[in-house]
Amino acid sequence: MSKNKLIWFPLYIADWLSSEAHDLGDATIFGAYFALTLECYVRGGKLLKNEKTLAKLSLMSAKQWRKSAHLVLNLFQSHPNDDSSLTHPRILSIILEQDEKSQVAKNKAFRRWNTDATALLQQS
Repeated sequence: MSKNKLIWFPLYIADWLSSEAHDLGDATIFGAYFALTLECYVRGGKLLKNEKTLAKLSLMSAKQWRKSAHLVLNLFQSHPNDDSSLTHPRILSIILEQDEKSQVAKNKAFRRWNTDATALLQQS
């Protein structure tokens, strides 16, 4: 997973609106889903499988979460490398794609400057 601070990701509105999440049927539930998706991204693609934490991160009240958690969590899956965490398939693929692009850029910088790009960044 990415070691860098994850500060942005591409948000293709049409993709999100056409996804199964849009069929949740309730703005509050969709908001909870989207909040958890964003948290998943900034946490490197992982959300701990902890009901209390997930409820808080969803921005729902405890009562709303108990009523709607199953709808929201159906759109997440177990993390492939960590059984104690959930992930979102789209977010995981975005992070992996960003990691690949970052590695390609580092390799190109190394070839160009014949040095370690990470070391150059740390010196500045």
